[in-house]
Amino acid sequence: MEEYVRRATRTWCYRLGIRGEDIKDLEQDSVMMAWERVGNGKVHYKEGLWFLARNAVLDFRARKARIQTSELDEMSSRDLSNPLDKLVLEEIEEEFPELMLMARARVDGFEWELIAESLGVSSGTLRVRFSRMVKKAAEFYGEEIEDLMR
Repeated sequence: MEEYVRRATRTWCYRLGIRGEDIKDLEQDSVMMAWERVGNGKVHYKEGLWFLARNAVLDFRARKARIQTSELDEMSSRDLSNPLDKLVLEEIEEEFPELMLMARARVDGFEWELIAESLGVSSGTLRVRFSRMVKKAAEFYGEEIEDLMR
């Protein structure tokens, strides 16, 4: 398991342009996370270890690129000038409340890491969850929703 996680972490590091000592640190962090998750019964297959390594590398890359942010407030959102946009967004919010929370936080300038921290998940997991919700909303409301959510 350890060698597999190390190899997966190195692969993701090279794919995402992370070099040097950071790779060794990420390998060790990934191995420790894998050890904990396998021990807790949360990861059972190699695919889970691969995703765990990927998320660790994505989180690291995002932390390095982090900009100064303020605390996340669930009530923060921008007022919309077009009443039709507001009606559409209210309808989407009824169907996909978590998606709207994340989209509003991103519009207000919050980084993925801060949003993930406030929701208690990793940044990589949050981004994957957001992407899936946008695709699901696009199936329900049409392709234009993707532009609205980005």
